Amino acid sequence: MAAIGDQILADGFGANLYEITPEQPYTEEDLDYGNANSRSSVEMNAPSARPAISGTVANMKQYDVVFIGYPIWWGEAPRIMSTFFESYDFSGKTVAPFCASASSGFGNSDSALRAAASGAKWLSGHRFPIQPPQRDSESQQGGRKGKRKNRRFFHFFRANRFM
Repeated sequence: MAAIGDQILADGFGANLYEITPEQPYTEEDLDYGNANSRSSVEMNAPSARPAISGTVANMKQYDVVFIGYPIWWGEAPRIMSTFFESYDFSGKTVAPFCASASSGFGNSDSALRAAASGAKWLSGHRFPIQPPQRDSESQQGGRKGKRKNRRFFHFFRANRFM
């Protein structure tokens, strides 16, 4: 879904795409929101966490409008999004945020990002609903401790995009 939405925005606006990729890729175990010790849980419980990003946007100054997409993690944007916003000067730019979530609304998910992009014109965000992961039959019967078969919801993170 993310890649399709990104491509529609890129084609419609003639925009460039940039994928925000963590320096240390997330594994399935890292994204296990049911495990309080998983990497994603630890990061989201530490407001000051700033996961490193692999790569940079070439010539960020040339962009006037930035469409930024992210998944909702624990009602917020993942901490790596703060890393991204704190890495560039958004003064004078227009930021159009969008997110995806199976259950959470857009809410205040962008509040930390908005604060990090001082001087930017921040547009109202939009949430795109996604299907929640399906449990496999073994999980429904109490096996595998509730592991989810379909991890697409969390793997959307890998498709965060910047235009």
